[in-house]
Order: sequence, then structure tokens, then C-alpha cells
Amino acid sequence: MRTILRKTRSRFAPPPKLTISQWADQYCFLPENNAEPGRWRTSRAPYQKEIMDAICDRRIEKVTVMTSAQVGKTSILNNAIGYYIHQNPKSIIIMHPTLKDAKDWSTFKLAPIVANTPVLRDKVAKPRARDKTNTTLRKEYPGGYLMILGSNSTSEMRGRSAPIILCDEVDAYEITSEGDAINLLWKRANTFKERKLVLTSTPTIKDISRIDQSWENSDKRRYHIPCPHCGKLQWLKWACLKWDKSPDGKHLPETAYYECEHCKQKIYHGDKNKIMSQGKWISENAFKAHAGFHLNELISPWRSWQEVVEDFLEKKAQNDLQVFFNAAMGEPWEEKGEKVDGNNIYLRREYYGPDLPEQAVVLTAGVDVQDDRLECEIVAWGPGEESWSMDYVILRGDPSQNLLWSKLSQVLARSFKHPSGSALGIEGTAIDTGGHYTQEVYRYCRNHPYKVYAIKGNNTPGGPLVSRPSKSNLGKVNLFGVNTVTAKDLIYSRLNLGEPGPGYCHFPVKEMYSIEYFHQLTVEKRVLRYKQGRPYHTYIKPSGERNEALDCRVYALSALYIVNPNMGPLKKKRLKQITRESKEGYTRESRINFK
Repeated sequence: MRTILRKTRSRFAPPPKLTISQWADQYCFLPENNAEPGRWRTSRAPYQKEIMDAICDRRIEKVTVMTSAQVGKTSILNNAIGYYIHQNPKSIIIMHPTLKDAKDWSTFKLAPIVANTPVLRDKVAKPRARDKTNTTLRKEYPGGYLMILGSNSTSEMRGRSAPIILCDEVDAYEITSEGDAINLLWKRANTFKERKLVLTSTPTIKDISRIDQSWENSDKRRYHIPCPHCGKLQWLKWACLKWDKSPDGKHLPETAYYECEHCKQKIYHGDKNKIMSQGKWISENAFKAHAGFHLNELISPWRSWQEVVEDFLEKKAQNDLQVFFNAAMGEPWEEKGEKVDGNNIYLRREYYGPDLPEQAVVLTAGVDVQDDRLECEIVAWGPGEESWSMDYVILRGDPSQNLLWSKLSQVLARSFKHPSGSALGIEGTAIDTGGHYTQEVYRYCRNHPYKVYAIKGNNTPGGPLVSRPSKSNLGKVNLFGVNTVTAKDLIYSRLNLGEPGPGYCHFPVKEMYSIEYFHQLTVEKRVLRYKQGRPYHTYIKPSGERNEALDCRVYALSALYIVNPNMGPLKKKRLKQITRESKEGYTRESRINFK
């Protein structure tokens, strides 16, 4: 009888408390299409153990994994999902770059693991046509569900929440009109006491790479292995991988070896597996509930150093080293690019007061719409498109409310005194429609049809700065296309001019033209890109930086091109007014003196 009770209890007893790595070693089976099918072995790639266990560590809220290819990143996520389905049931949301990526992962990565792992196969039912609870993109199991999303399908997030958020290949995520997909997902986990955010990706470009930015904010752990000669620890770096050349200068990848950074002795690929098992993770920053891991192919048991060298030589011959350092070294690519020094422009600000300089003949404004404010710059223009910044205004408020737009109307109704005696108003204002308040911008432009213009940016290589307007939009307003690359090329070239004259940009010594303004004005970098083998230039902004000042300047310049004033006659008109004013002033003064 006792024997029967003991068997009954064991059958219904919960599984033993395990970490993710322990769960994988005990329960996970890899499918036949895997490079190493059969029972999972953490010992094959021992660096994976601490990454997996960090995901289930209650002290850690966020895990960042910045990696190359061929280090088993996908398996780490798969094991985490298996653990939270079987060992510690919780709901999970996993996001991939696109909906197609999500479906492919579910079909070709997740499904084979579930089918080959008995404890998962028993809990996750196979997708059926009439079963809405278990589909390609949704799996239900006792204690929770798994939602599989693409970053371009954020509408699917509505009404969904989960404590475990897994984001794969985040540097390939799209920015949608609803905002940043990762932030939207993370908010869905706010109600859970124990929540976890896991970000994984191969990095892309320095300053705009999401995974690199997250890695920099983590405790920055690297996997260190001991040298078999001196025993000192080091993490494997590309700079220490060496190989020989033949007498005629031909590269010999088969001779690849690693040079110890301490004793300079040679470490061969055959030694890697042994010393890898003796390695350990060492952090560079203090731990603040955010664990960060970095890996490259040099540590991978599935890549030989010869193969890494061959890959490097191939990418170098193709002039595509960015792909090598992103995909093989797991490092962000730092582009040289072209940039303007905002500090120098700040130091050459001028005192020209609130009134217009004599050379200025027309005023335009550019308005940038943010979620909690409008930002507007008013710029005066003279012959040769020499410019004087007159004012930069930030209007706080909700763009969905009329009150904020009424404040903007008051700003745009301003006039500035000219030495001719005339008061010049703003001849044209361009407002961007590309944000979250497109309909509000359309409505405002409809109510001000002559001097306020709706614009939408594009970056077509070689396109005109302003395209002809079209009314094929929901607002039925004249919508002008603005080539932001052409506009920024023009603005940046002019910011580099050293002497006043055609194209020169003047800035006043005023509080609103602080060092922060000039940082925003010059924050973007001009870089070279290739599309279908053809080179083109575009501008990139470091992740997290603000560029509203540059956007407002682009829009004010666009307004000038839309208005298209004839500067020559306007200048002559102003000069005649100034001459007449001075003569009248002289005559009046003479009469007074005579009396």
C-alpha cells in the first residue's frame, strides 16, 4: 500500500526546482535537423550556462545578449521558453523583427524542439485549424501561453500581457507609428511583480544599435578563458588572432592561432574546447539588476579559427567588413561619416538683437510635432539664402487639443521690425505630418491654407529638396514632399562656411540658442550606404539623442523653397525703403535745427 501511495505521489508531484541550464540538460532534446541532434548538453558550450541561468535569476530584471552568429543564441531562448512552459509556468511574449520571421521561427525552430522534448510535447498541443488556442503564433499550456509577434505587428500586442518578454534580433526591429515595439511590450509586463526582459541581437552600427546601447547600460560581462601556457585569463579578441603568409604574400588561414595577450605564446584551435570549459564570466560594470553578455565567433565550438579568418578575407575582398564585425565578432560597426562641430558654431554666435538685420528680406518658420509639445524656429533669409535665426520656441501641451495649436497661431502671427521701417511677418510655415498627430496637422493646415504648409519627409537619393504637392492624403490638403537628405546636405555645408555671405548661417546670443540647441542641430552624421550594389548617402542619429533643432531648420528651409521668393527685387525694395526713411529723417532733423 505504501508503495502504491509513493508511486501516486511521484506521478503528480511538481518537477524539482531547477535552473534553465539544469532543465535543458535534464529534459531538452534537439531535433534531427540540428547540427548536434539528441540530448542537450550545456557542457558543449559552457558559456551558455550563465546566460540561461540569468534569465531565471530573480535578482535580475533585464538580460542583454550581444552576440555574433554561431554561438547558440537561439537555443538559449528556446531553452528559456521550455523552462517557463514546463518547470515554472508563466506566460511569455517573444518578438522577432517581422511577422514572417516570427512564423518561420515558430515552424522551423520551436515546433521541432517541442516535438522532440517529451515534457513539452505533453503540455503544448499541436496547432489545429479549428483550435484558436494553439496556432502558429499562439501556444497555450497549463499555467500560461506563448505569444509570437513581429515588431511590425504591434497591433497584436493590444490586450496582451506577460511577465516574460523575449526580444530577438532587436537591431532589426521596425519603428512603427505606435512607437517603439520593445517599450510597448515592456509596459505590458508592468503589472507583474517578477518580470523579465531579455534582449538579444547581432549589433549593427555604433550609436544607433539598440543592442549595443543596452549592453553599455548593463554590467558588461565577457567570457574569459585561461591561457594554457601562463594560465592568465582573457576574453578572445580579433586583434589577437594571427595567421601566416606564404613567401609570395598569400594568406594561409589554415595556420590561424591565437596569441596570448599576456605571454604572447600561441594557442591553437585544438586547445579551445579544453580551456573553454575552464572559463568564467567577468563583468566590467557594477551589477544593477541588468546582466549583459557579449560573445563572438572566436569562442564558438561550431566555428574553427581557420573558418573565421577565411570569412574575414572574403568580406575584406568584397569591401564589406561591417558584415564581418557585426556577424562574426558581435561588435557594432563604427562609421567615420561626416559631421559638423556644434561647439564651434555655438562659439561664433552674434549680437544682432530682436530686430531684423538690413540684409534680411523674408521670414519662414519650421514646426516639429512631438507627443507633448510643438517646437518652432523662425528664420530670416536674405539674398543667396544667407540666414539669421530669430527665435526658437517650445510650446508645451497636448497636440490633440486646440489650445496648443492656438498658441502656435500666436507665434506665427508675430512680426519683426526691419531697418526700412517695415514690419515683416512670416511668409511661410512648414509643419511635419510624419508623427503621431497627422490628422491634427492636416486640420491646422486646412484652416491656414495660404501660409502654412503640410510636409512629409523622404530620403530619395538625389531628389529635389521640395516636390510638387499632392492632395492624395486623408486630410485632402496640399502635401509637399521634402527630401531630408538634400536639405541636410545643404544645411550642413552651410554650417561649415567660415565667412558671412551667401548661404552663411547667423545665430544670436540668446538663451534659447544654448549649447543644447547646437548639439541637436549637428547631432546627425552623414554616412555612405549601399542599396542593390549602388552607393548613396543618408543621415543617422545616435540612439536616444534629440534632433528637433535640425528638423525645425529643415522645415524652415523647406518653407522658403515652397514660398520661393524673388530675393533680388525684395532686397531693392527694402533698400529703397531704408533710403527714403533716412532722407525723411534728415529733412525732419534739418527743419527742427533751423527752427
